[in-house]
Amino acid sequence: MEEQVKVNFGMVKPEGYSLAMKIMDIAESTNTPLITIIDTPGGDPFEHSAKYLQSWKISDCISKMAGLKTRTIALILGEGGSGGALALQVADRTLMMGNAVYSVMSPEGCSSIILRNPARKEEAANLQKPTAEDMLAFGIIDDIIPEHEDGAHNDVKRTIINIEKKLSLILNELNNIDQEKLLKSRYKRFIGYGELKEDFSKIFKQKTIKTVHSIEKKFEKIFSKLKTVGDYLTLHLAKTLKKEEIKELSKDEYYECEKCHTSISFKTFLDNFKTCTKCGAISRKYYLSAYEWINCITDKNSFVETDKFLVPKDALKFSYKYEGKNKSYKETVKNAQKKKGVKEALVIGEARIFDTPVIVAVSEFGFLGGSMGSVVGEKFVRAVKLANLMKCPLVSIALSGGARMHEGILSLMQMAKTNMALTKLKKPFISVLADPTFGGTLASFATQGTIILAEKNAQLGFAGPRVTKLISGKDMDEKYYTAEFYLERGGVNEVVSRKDMKEAIHKYILSLS
Repeated sequence: MEEQVKVNFGMVKPEGYSLAMKIMDIAESTNTPLITIIDTPGGDPFEHSAKYLQSWKISDCISKMAGLKTRTIALILGEGGSGGALALQVADRTLMMGNAVYSVMSPEGCSSIILRNPARKEEAANLQKPTAEDMLAFGIIDDIIPEHEDGAHNDVKRTIINIEKKLSLILNELNNIDQEKLLKSRYKRFIGYGELKEDFSKIFKQKTIKTVHSIEKKFEKIFSKLKTVGDYLTLHLAKTLKKEEIKELSKDEYYECEKCHTSISFKTFLDNFKTCTKCGAISRKYYLSAYEWINCITDKNSFVETDKFLVPKDALKFSYKYEGKNKSYKETVKNAQKKKGVKEALVIGEARIFDTPVIVAVSEFGFLGGSMGSVVGEKFVRAVKLANLMKCPLVSIALSGGARMHEGILSLMQMAKTNMALTKLKKPFISVLADPTFGGTLASFATQGTIILAEKNAQLGFAGPRVTKLISGKDMDEKYYTAEFYLERGGVNEVVSRKDMKEAIHKYILSLS
């Protein structure tokens, strides 16, 4: 226990990641192989780490390793926990001890958030498939180093010999590979993580509607009956989230501000992008949808969505019992798609801001808390590639609870995947941290912006209040979760109200062009 306390129970603080990056610089400048040895439940989430920008440090560490010009090997020795471990695992080769585990979140966290019962931590651990054999099957690691079945400590000498042999073999292998080939291979590896597919049935339906409308225009009289069918299809297949939300909100005539309790009409509330006209407070009862955020920051009718029909696979076959009923990831995704009218938690496409062409990537918080799964990572990568193709800036609006536990380690890998993609971005990246942005999203692409903006009163943090309390048993001061706090600490360039966000983004785009 004395040693555990001394090393903060293995939870790395921002200073630790800063030190790691200095070591990376030395390895690169001397062309010396870098070996990282990982045994951590995750990055430290408490007050001290918040003060020194933990999310930013983890994200910087991921990006540093992504482009490091030397041979790299990562060894997961005991426990690899969330982004805190991933920050040191973006390597050319990854090894794992036979009894080690690697997961997107601790079993305690997963059982509390997904299963709503901390006592089900063993079940939560199994759901995440964290073993060395699972990591090998998912392609996360390259090999397993055998150890005593009851733990390496039961045969320390043999364990050390096994590690030494495997490291020597891999170092010899990497020495024979050209540095440029290594970098390309590393990029390809991390960009490729994730399991997803295209929903061709929806594409077919969309094309069918377009065909119907084309026929209508040419043969309006002949196909008058078909027009009725076409209108019916259009109504049901082309609903927008904004219309649905307005319909829901309009049930009440007035909105009462959650902060100053001023009553304003719902129309005024919506026209002001769901903020109070008196005090400017944002609503935490009614979040802005992805399409509403797009309307907030882009020119009217300028947005053209791309890659709309990417959907996730259920790689883990994630299924569990809740309140006596069977629940599965497939069912959860299907319900979210039906409820929110989008296929995933990120919407991307082309748009204009004061007539300046941009590519936008906007989170949909209503879709499983805007969590980052395989499709979110893939769509962000495609947005980066589109920005390069169109030669225009990339603008992202992040709202997220973090990585998606239903996809296990593949979800965690999206942090590396998105940061890896940004190493190839040739134009400015304006990142907006909206309310709320936590976890893996904040500790990856969201904090890699050329300019980082945060919306006024937004909740931000490396770990959300519930997860932090779960680990420590106590609440953290709310000030450590505010955009204004991170402005003071130098994490963001400017805090901006929603109604001024479009002008602020455009200002920085012009200054960087």
